[in-house]
This record gives sequence, structure tokens and C-alpha cells, in this order.
Amino acid sequence: MSEIALQPTTLDDLAALNAELAALAGARIPLEPELRRLANQLPPGAGALSLRLAQRIEQGNSLASALDAEGGNLPEVYHAVVEAGLASGDPTAALEEMTRSTRRLASLQRVTSVALLVPITVIILASLLLALLLYVVFRNIAWIAPKVLQPYADLAGQSWLIAALTVVVPVLAIVIPLVWWWRSRRATSLASPRWWLLGWIPGARRLHRLSSSATMAEVLRMTTVAGLPLDRSLRIAAGAVGHRGYRRAALELADQAATGQPLADSPGHQQRSPLERFPPLVKVALEQSGRRQLMAASLDRAARSYQMRADLLQTSLNDFVPAMLTVGVAGTVVAVYCIGMMWPYTRMLHTLADSLWR
Repeated sequence: MSEIALQPTTLDDLAALNAELAALAGARIPLEPELRRLANQLPPGAGALSLRLAQRIEQGNSLASALDAEGGNLPEVYHAVVEAGLASGDPTAALEEMTRSTRRLASLQRVTSVALLVPITVIILASLLLALLLYVVFRNIAWIAPKVLQPYADLAGQSWLIAALTVVVPVLAIVIPLVWWWRSRRATSLASPRWWLLGWIPGARRLHRLSSSATMAEVLRMTTVAGLPLDRSLRIAAGAVGHRGYRRAALELADQAATGQPLADSPGHQQRSPLERFPPLVKVALEQSGRRQLMAASLDRAARSYQMRADLLQTSLNDFVPAMLTVGVAGTVVAVYCIGMMWPYTRMLHTLADSLWR
């Protein structure tokens, strides 16, 4: 049986399919026939991914193996979250947490993409109008006030400058955002190495940190309830979070737990304990590692708290980002353009007034 060709999976595709997988896992419905049915109901990208997974499961692969076959098309954190769900016996909770995190970033990416339309339009118009003023206006009126306008007329005579303003700047203003849109919408944006694609958006890094905190707390809760050793739970959680600092701290703490060393101590007591670098609520929960039931309850409250904070922040960013880009980028371009154009105009009027007064 031929397999559907791989194509880049977007954040929206992953969120859509993940929500369906969570529902199927929770209902304990056989995946292969349902994934084939979903292939015709989901968006094209998610539908193709669903069909590929159905084909692999039909060939005898597990869900984890079917996802692994996607390779770099899916972020490593997603594979780790699925592994955590399967290891804990509660894949539904793991998939639901990943769905929430993916949807937050997908929403922020969409809002930012639309918000960029205004700055792009303003940059293109400002560049074209500047070229028009230099080439048509200032070049022909330089004789009125040569001392003030001649430098602008000289600039109008530079063919490379006119070409840059009329062609290069507009093309770059369109191509760069298009490339960013194409790459940032891919599911691999969830991974830390690709985080620079979304990290420049104000508030996005905090959203990423809160989502990673919620995922870490939820994965640790699931594995704790399942009775897994603490060091293994920490290693699974390390792979499931996209935050590089939290991942490193979890791996270091797992090494300590494996050797029986108290979590609050650092190796050799020469540096800050890895536990201090965890999200605050997760840190408090892990301090109760000697009482597993209490730790699981604390992790559950931590996960819910971080989920709520991430949802509130994402709602705020959906309102703030368009205004920020419009005022910050488009407003700056307009202000620079107006000042640049009004300065020679006012100087010309000042020169004319002086000559008439004399």
C-alpha cells in the first residue's frame, strides 16, 4: 500500500488532529478506521496526516511508532508528550494538554500574520511615495531653495536609490513576512531550536514559558499517578517541554533522583539546585516527592493554574499584538516619513520668507 506523501504539518493541522486523537483515546475507540474517516473531515494537511497514521497503524505499528515515522515533520516535544501519555496509561490527558498549547501558539501566529498587513502596506506606500517625491518633486523644485533642496535633488539622481525604494524595499516588505508566515505556521515551531520564529513577538516567550510549565506539571502528574519512578518521570517531562531551561533542569534533577540525592541539594553544593530553576508551582510540588499522593495533587493544581494563566495571556496578546504592530511599526514609519518630508519643506518656506522679507 502506497503511503501518502509527507507534507509540512502546520500548528492548526496538529491541533485539529490532536483534539480528535484525544477524543478517540478517551473513548477507547480503535484508531485505524476512525483516522481514515477523519481524513475526509479534517483540513487537507491534518487529513493527510491522519491518513498516513491510519496506514501505519493498519500495518501493525503502534500510535507512537506511526508518529515517529513522521520524523522531523512533527516536533520532538510532541513525540515525547505522546510517549508520556502511553507510559502513564493516560494518553488522553497528554494529548489534550498538547492541543491546548498548540492552539495558543497557532492563534498567536494567525493574529500576528493578519496584524502585519498594516505595517507592510505602510512601508510599501512610504517607500514608493518617497521615491516619487525625490524623483518628481524635489528634483524639479531644487532651484527654489538650492541650499536646502539640492541635496535631495542629488539623491534623486542616484538610480540605485530610486530602484531600491521602488523595487527592493517593497519586495522585501512582502517576501520576508511571507517566509516568516510559511515557516512559523509549521508544527516544528513548537520546538525550542525553532522558537526564534515566534519569540520576537512581545509576550510570546512568556506564553511559551507558561505553556511549557503547564505541560511539565501535567506530565509529571500523570507519571506520578501511574507510579513511575521519579527519575523516569522527570526524564519524560524533560522531553515533553519545549522550554530549553526547564528541560535542562529536569534532566539534571533526574540524575540527582536516580542517585538518591535530595532534590533540594545541588551536585557538590557549588551551584544552585536544578529544582530552583523549575516553574515555582512545580518546584513546590516536587518538594513533596516523599508523599506521592500529595505531590500528584499539587501538580494537578499547578497544571490548572498555568493553563489558566496561559489562556488569559493568549487572549490579551490577541488584542495587544495588532495594536503594537500598528503603532510601533507602522506609526514609526509614518512619523519618520513625515519628519523627513516636512523638514525640507519647512526649510524651503523659511528660505523663501527670508528672501521676500529682505
